[in-house]
Amino acid sequence: MIKLHTFNNWGVGAGQSHRHREHLKKSKALLSIIVANLLLLMGLAHSTKAEDAADDAPLNQVIETHWQWTLSQYPEMRLDYGD
Repeated sequence: MIKLHTFNNWGVGAGQSHRHREHLKKSKALLSIIVANLLLLMGLAHSTKAEDAADDAPLNQVIETHWQWTLSQYPEMRLDYGD
């Protein structure tokens, strides 16, 4: 006698459907955790960049002032850096 293998909506054999559903539930749960963590990290990165940009303004001013002083003391550097 030939035994026919039946498939459910997912294309999985009838005996495997319970395991497949459990696997899908675990996969969806894992995916939702990963997405939530990515969104959290993106939010933290965005807020950190905004705070860092505000904190870097005084440092950038010091660097620019020093660069201008260096160019005034060593004008030949303008040729090296194209300034």
